[in-house]
Amino acid sequence: MTVINLNHNWQMRRYDQDEFIPATVPGSVLSDLLSAGKIENPYWKDNELDALKILDNDYIYEKTFVLSGEDCQIAEILLTFEGIDTIADVYINDKFIFHADNMHRKHEYKVNSYLKMGENKLQVIFKSAIQYISDAFNKAPTLGTEDAMNGFVHIRKAHYMFGWDWGAHLPDMGIWKNVYLTLADEGRICDLRVDQFHENDKVRLVIDTEYECYRDETNISISVKTPSGEIIEGEMITDKKGQITISNPELWWPREYGSQALYEVTVTQTNQEDGHVID
Repeated sequence: MTVINLNHNWQMRRYDQDEFIPATVPGSVLSDLLSAGKIENPYWKDNELDALKILDNDYIYEKTFVLSGEDCQIAEILLTFEGIDTIADVYINDKFIFHADNMHRKHEYKVNSYLKMGENKLQVIFKSAIQYISDAFNKAPTLGTEDAMNGFVHIRKAHYMFGWDWGAHLPDMGIWKNVYLTLADEGRICDLRVDQFHENDKVRLVIDTEYECYRDETNISISVKTPSGEIIEGEMITDKKGQITISNPELWWPREYGSQALYEVTVTQTNQEDGHVID
């Protein structure tokens, strides 16, 4: 499995203007405009009033990246945005991929059919959060704290950005977490959950996994590395659930009463036929 980092070489512009400026990802509209010398520090004195006018507009972020013919033959190519703030449409090669409207979630989509060998264009079109909450408030006037802008309750975005008793009214927008492509040809581990059950000087870990396999059948194995470096192998109960028992576990102490021992859980996906590691 290969991960291609897409954080670099972005540019941005206002939707109704032609001039692009360099953009930083993770970052935001205001931070990019500030870095380019286009605005004054929005947190200085009453500069937030000018910044608010800027945030009334829509913005475009875009970049290009290159894929080989071999890359394009991979079974599963996933585009992941770990965080988009907030109202945006995402395109690859001018084809719509998905709509985002929640700052607090990760977006992951299979994009094989949208990609091509050679240069590809990735584009994110941001809609003004100010305009979004204004329209929503006009349709359903729901009030929140009097320190914030009307309508902030209608959007899945950090509410303090719309003003609080301690903060400015600066509902910024941008790609605020990492962006990458995942190229998985055989399979991948999608998610896992670890539950702890404590009993009589031991703890039993129950580990649930979600995984996919695209070609041959695969196996899942689990293990734990203790703070002392000992490796404890687990047993699989089903093809997706396993358990590990740890005797006399090192428990966490309250602050200043002792250390917080860390146990490292490893879940591995391997090819069922020859045992090589997939993920």
